[in-house]
Amino acid sequence: MIVAVASHGQELDSPVHAHFGRAPFFVTVNVETMEYEAIPNPAASSTTGAGAQAAQLLVRNNVQAVAAGNVGPHATSVLQKAGIRVYVAREGTVREAVEALVHGQLEQQAEATMTGDSRKRRT
Repeated sequence: MIVAVASHGQELDSPVHAHFGRAPFFVTVNVETMEYEAIPNPAASSTTGAGAQAAQLLVRNNVQAVAAGNVGPHATSVLQKAGIRVYVAREGTVREAVEALVHGQLEQQAEATMTGDSRKRRT
């Protein structure tokens, strides 16, 4: 399985990013081999629609799962329609998020964890 983790950096030991659409990178990791690749997120600086644009990027890169701190409604919709599972990973590194996912320790997200306004997190 290939998982994409929203990240501040390009390495397995980079911190997980709190907001899916605004993450500067997605680190895609093959969970069987731990081989990884960093994909720059051109949507990170978009004024609107960053989450949906980022989700479309990952759909095109054939990931099967996503881990991020918070994912908005448009991104969640795009990912779920593509059959991509969304998991909540709010802290730690990319490596720790992948290991937690593999061991069933991440919560699968059923709905958006943020409103459409990236400044407002759902509680």
